Amino acid sequence: MIKNILFISPTGTLDNGAEISIFEFQKKLVAMGYQVVNVTQASGDKVYIEAFEKAGIKNIMLNAVKWWWEEAPGPVKGTKRELYHYYREHLSQIQQIVKDEKIDIIITNSVNMFQGALVPKI
Repeated sequence: MIKNILFISPTGTLDNGAEISIFEFQKKLVAMGYQVVNVTQASGDKVYIEAFEKAGIKNIMLNAVKWWWEEAPGPVKGTKRELYHYYREHLSQIQQIVKDEKIDIIITNSVNMFQGALVPKI
């Protein structure tokens, strides 16, 4: 039975439809009794952080030079070496979250978030 759900969110802000829709879905799941954990990039967005705290959703923010896959829109804020270092680190950290939180399923709503597809295979 699925009880613990990990979401990989795209931006770490609530200023776009992708984040708002995934956040509303997470709140609904919490209301239904599921344990929800969210992981996203460290945006420092206080509105985002406070919204998750208020909703009772564990929110984990990871540092990144680029959270989305390499060719996705947006700049890379570091070298290729730093980019790949963070990708490997994120996969390891998310894998640990899956173990620690006893995650049953990983969900994302963006094709730019590849981490959820790779973590179970590591």
